[in-house]
Amino acid sequence: MKISLKKCNFGFEELKALGHVVSGLSLGIDKNEVAEVLVKPIPQNKKEMMSFLVFSSYYRKHLKQFEILAKSLYRICDQKTVFEMTEERIRAYEKIRKALTEKPLILMPDWNIPSKFYIDACGDGLGAGLHQVQIIDYKPTEVPVCYISRKIKPSEARCSAYFCIYYGHLSEDRKLEQVKNYAWWTSWRKETIEYCHTHDRCQKENRSTGKKSGLMIHIKEPKFPWEAVHIDLVTALPSSGDRSYNACLVIVERYSKTLIFLQCHKDDTAMDTALLLWGRTISHKEFFGNLIRYRDPKFKSTVWTNTHRFFGTKL
Repeated sequence: MKISLKKCNFGFEELKALGHVVSGLSLGIDKNEVAEVLVKPIPQNKKEMMSFLVFSSYYRKHLKQFEILAKSLYRICDQKTVFEMTEERIRAYEKIRKALTEKPLILMPDWNIPSKFYIDACGDGLGAGLHQVQIIDYKPTEVPVCYISRKIKPSEARCSAYFCIYYGHLSEDRKLEQVKNYAWWTSWRKETIEYCHTHDRCQKENRSTGKKSGLMIHIKEPKFPWEAVHIDLVTALPSSGDRSYNACLVIVERYSKTLIFLQCHKDDTAMDTALLLWGRTISHKEFFGNLIRYRDPKFKSTVWTNTHRFFGTKL
């Protein structure tokens, strides 16, 4: 790296550079730069106002809640807005000018001591300040290290202030990336993922992205016994009996709520199930008029067809 000696300064406690007064302990604003702005009258048009805002924004890290103060001034710089310096805007303009001269000094951070982070928000903007307790004139004094602020986005302003506390979140990956850029603690990843998975508002508002389910079929109440029966297959049972049965066919007669349990195998075909119904139920009870099975309609159709075949009828 090469340097020019003409542009170097040695043995100075502080230097002026790019509109700032820089020392080893603090960063301030060059008073000569600010003086030129203070002697100017209140802006009379959009061009003058934009020039003032650009100058003030350059020193925004020295100014507390700058975006909130400048919001009304930014609004009149819009092409669709008529330039009018109302009492509110004049007050905001004077506050920014005053802030540029009163406490523009911020200190360099000391990474060996704790820091205090102040945050605040309202309907107009968000603001935060980083402070540290440092020794100033042999006394511990809380001093600002940096100020940050921004105005509320139009999409955020449309939300009711009542719901801002319970605002939604990004997807899991984007939320992890966002948290990683601004904060860290021991279990930040685990807690962030848990927050995304258990967010109350999202659990209530999330909608299925798959195909819409069909309408529910209304099942009429039976008027006499064995008019309609439910069948279902219970599997994953321990093997038992001489033939190592590992499943159970449950039959429910809807009129009298009679239950019949028939031992079977989980890999039984539709023909095997039809034979079981014919030999263990229909031959001892009655032939039912309606067979109901909520899962696998193709399986139910084959069972129903084979059962009628044993009875000598056709569907």
